[in-house]
Amino acid sequence: MEDVRDDEPLLDDAEQNLCSHAEENPLTETPVFLEADLGRLFEDILERLGGFGRYQKCIIFLVVLPMFFASAFMQSSWLFVSAMPTDHWCHIPLHNLTFAEERQLLPLEKNDDDTVKHSTCKMYDLNYTDILEKEGSIEGVIRYINTSHTHLNTTHCRHGWTFDRHNSDTSLITEFLLVCGAAFLPTLAYILTSTGGVLGIPLGGYFSDHYGRKRSFFVFLLLYVLLGVGSCFAPNFIAFVVIACVQNIFTNPCYILPYMVGIEILTPGIRSTFSVLLTVAFTLGGVAFTAVAYFIRHWRYLIFASTAPFFLFLGYWFVMPESPRWLLSIGQFSETEKFLRKVAKANGKIYDEECEAKYSELQELYAEKKRLSSGMNPKKTSWLDLLKYPNLRKKTLVLTYLSCAVNVIYTGLNYYAPALGENPYLSFLLVGLVELPGSLFTQLIADRLGRRLTMIVCFVAGTASCIATVAIPSQGSSTWPILLTLFLVAKLFVTSAYTVQELMVYELFPTVLRGEGVALTNIVGYFVSNFGPVIVYLRFNGAAFPMIVFGCLSAIGIFATMILPETLNCPLPETIPEAENFGKLTNVRDVFRIGRRSPNVPATQDLSKRWLPVLTLVSIVLILRPTSDVELPCPAIRSLEK
Repeated sequence: MEDVRDDEPLLDDAEQNLCSHAEENPLTETPVFLEADLGRLFEDILERLGGFGRYQKCIIFLVVLPMFFASAFMQSSWLFVSAMPTDHWCHIPLHNLTFAEERQLLPLEKNDDDTVKHSTCKMYDLNYTDILEKEGSIEGVIRYINTSHTHLNTTHCRHGWTFDRHNSDTSLITEFLLVCGAAFLPTLAYILTSTGGVLGIPLGGYFSDHYGRKRSFFVFLLLYVLLGVGSCFAPNFIAFVVIACVQNIFTNPCYILPYMVGIEILTPGIRSTFSVLLTVAFTLGGVAFTAVAYFIRHWRYLIFASTAPFFLFLGYWFVMPESPRWLLSIGQFSETEKFLRKVAKANGKIYDEECEAKYSELQELYAEKKRLSSGMNPKKTSWLDLLKYPNLRKKTLVLTYLSCAVNVIYTGLNYYAPALGENPYLSFLLVGLVELPGSLFTQLIADRLGRRLTMIVCFVAGTASCIATVAIPSQGSSTWPILLTLFLVAKLFVTSAYTVQELMVYELFPTVLRGEGVALTNIVGYFVSNFGPVIVYLRFNGAAFPMIVFGCLSAIGIFATMILPETLNCPLPETIPEAENFGKLTNVRDVFRIGRRSPNVPATQDLSKRWLPVLTLVSIVLILRPTSDVELPCPAIRSLEK
């Protein structure tokens, strides 16, 4: 048991103030401790049953992490399915032509960098067969064109196109001839499928909050698999886009809902580690998909390969649990107790009388909450409740901005990535590997400095690295390594900020609205992320212009993060009143308060502190080792314990 000095107050002024204001709930006139104890009691029971025990490890490592690994296949497939061929040009209707000979029979065009290259969308308005008969050889045709090309008329490609298939055998572009006048169609298809993804976010949030995380996930997963297989047989481009748009509706729920289940079966001490593990699994999945795409060069087979693993995940129905917090929120007490007894048995713990007493107290608190709410004409919750109450509204707006900022910067940096060679497989591999150090950086400090201070550190470093590009000349080989280094630093820290921001979204929204709250921030962030490529495209003020914009967005994120309360070692809020009261008295001084352990998390159970991930290019090893018994306190919890 930790010693407490007599001259050290348990609560500082801010915490005492919070405690003094915690006597009643302005939303329901219910004592705040009743609301706060809902989540705290449940997490106390989980701690007594092993915390991050054998059951939780099995669910995380054998169910959730493999799902996230495969989810990267969903997100990565479009890049290779719609891959632009290395080169293309008008097909010349002559037999036995080599690529080099065919290109010599085409008009020449000047590029933006003043280099001259064959035309990709025009050919000479000639009867090449007649000229071949007159000249007698291909060399004669080439000489004829070279001597008279200034007097020849050009026309569009009459006989289709020839593609240099160096990087892929067949993609959407090559099969459906989406070049020249139809070159905008892949971009249009991307916008339409992205719109489908946006529609899927609120759909997943609504169904998960009203019908359960588990049932919603498997319904969406089944539809995703069926539509994915169907898209492999699309007879034309329009049919493919229609199927892909509908399929993409179910992509984001298949990503979000396993994350939500994992968060809701874990205790506070392990949630940061869990979030980092998911990010690492997703990144490694993207890297693995690069190898799959390298060996499968036909887009139809590649889509099937990116969909096939999810057939296996349908069997997880018999293993994956329903979220116990969701069961509690709808009053399914018997099902929740079955879950707790299953956890106790798997973890080698005893569901003893103290656990039963705590669970009985938990049921009584829910019954009391229901009784108090019954006289207030209760109605079903919706995402609008997130904007109804001042503190919850403030946190929702800040989280939404942070989601927009990290999505725009992350997407924009991907488009702004330095040229890493002409091989798209190598480029995709390297860009993916850059994200791993960012994820591991999160693991190293998020459970030591706290979520809020970690995000501030990331935004400060990201701002500095983005703005520093202004002082570096964009031309010249000597400065290119510096620009590359600054880009990698910015990418590393925005990846870390992305991971922590996503974790805080799950930790700040109440269980009854967690699905819809996550959906709200993701919808806005996902939509706004489309401006990232636009910012990169608008480089009219110089090559550093996009980095300046990203730096400004990151700088605003520093001050926005200071508004949020710290969530390290705090139980998840269960109800709207609890979420409204949590962190109501947060001030700027709290941002820099680190180093004291939360009393409700025993040092021996704080497993995330003992997990130190070590990155190599070959593997990622997670090892256990003892660390300092120092944790960031949760003021709301300490106030209630006082």
